[in-house]
Amino acid sequence: MFEYKEKYFTYRLINALCAKSPNQLRMYEILKQYEKVGMRILSVEELKNQLGIAEADYPRFNNFKQWVLDVCQKALKENSDIIFTYEPYGKRGKGGRILYLRFFIHKNNDFTKQITLPEFMQQQKADDDSGLSDFDKKMMFLTDACDNEFSIPEIVVFYDLMVEHLPHETLCDDLKCYDYLLRKYRYMNMQNSKHKILHRNSYMRSIIGKDDEPPVKPQKSKKGKYDVDKIGQMEAELLEEAAMRQSQ
Repeated sequence: MFEYKEKYFTYRLINALCAKSPNQLRMYEILKQYEKVGMRILSVEELKNQLGIAEADYPRFNNFKQWVLDVCQKALKENSDIIFTYEPYGKRGKGGRILYLRFFIHKNNDFTKQITLPEFMQQQKADDDSGLSDFDKKMMFLTDACDNEFSIPEIVVFYDLMVEHLPHETLCDDLKCYDYLLRKYRYMNMQNSKHKILHRNSYMRSIIGKDDEPPVKPQKSKKGKYDVDKIGQMEAELLEEAAMRQSQ
């Protein structure tokens, strides 16, 4: 979970470890090294890549702004020793598409919730002594990717589906698993803002692994009613078709 100790990192990163999302930790990493400079310019494509976000995710800038940039901005202000603002920068692409962003980075003078290295190590030791298995800890960690909406047993089902579709190196990396589930959860919420999703658990199951193979077509049961799982898959397909029509 704490894999971001790169060459420019020091123990000051501990001040940001209470940020809940890997996106927020990565945004901290991206901007912290430029704190003394006070500014950094990045292309939207490069920023997505550094945040671990697939290029196809958030094709509309407003969605990327709402679900990633603004969330990170609020989280870093509340949970780290830096704050930032941003604005579109440079020439725009076809149709006024925003291609570059300029970030302004400042010290967060209002941030006081800091812990020392010994406190952090003690906290880690307490976590290790909790009696929970590594798998249980991982499932608890993954529940946060879905904003704690789903129970541990439901997250286990999601993870079992991930095991069927994701490469072994991804499954062995807790942060990559978190990122994957977070992207799926945010995609569901983005679609829900357009069309109400009634069966959210089924919908999540239907889109896990969708990058690898399409979801199964919904089928009627012998009684003529749709199965709950198939309803979620049907919603996923209909919402994706609607999104594609809107983007055209």
